[in-house]
Amino acid sequence: MKMFFYLFFTVSILALLPLISTADGQELLSSNQYPILNKPSKIELRGYDPEQLGDVDLVAEYRPNSATSYTAEVARSSQPGIWSFEPLDAGIVLLKAVQKKDVQRPAGKDNILKTIATREMSVCFNRTPWSGVFMMLFAGGILFGGIILSVQYALKTKVSP
Repeated sequence: MKMFFYLFFTVSILALLPLISTADGQELLSSNQYPILNKPSKIELRGYDPEQLGDVDLVAEYRPNSATSYTAEVARSSQPGIWSFEPLDAGIVLLKAVQKKDVQRPAGKDNILKTIATREMSVCFNRTPWSGVFMMLFAGGILFGGIILSVQYALKTKVSP
């Protein structure tokens, strides 16, 4: 009975997760579900009120949570809350709508970035990455070559199963 309760609780929490929105109702929407490398996509901050939030920037973090991650600021457009995002690199990208706040500290003034909304996207290559295709063929050749050699050895030595 206890196991049933835990299972019911877990399933109900997982069912409610999509209904949970960002803190103030803002979310980032993209014109493309999977943007293509070096091709612009329109990114919109839904629920954005310029009077309430002030100036908001869009920052793209490429390969987040990895040792090779890097951050680039996305160019602004003429309309507030709308950006033209042209990916610099293929792979996972974390888009963040951030608000800069000046904070007075004893050592001086600091800029602090407050994240308003985030969206994780997968950027596709704009053409076939041939190095990946050749690597896959090479690995397949080694795999099937090893199988052929082991079968030939088994048939020569008459190994029984």
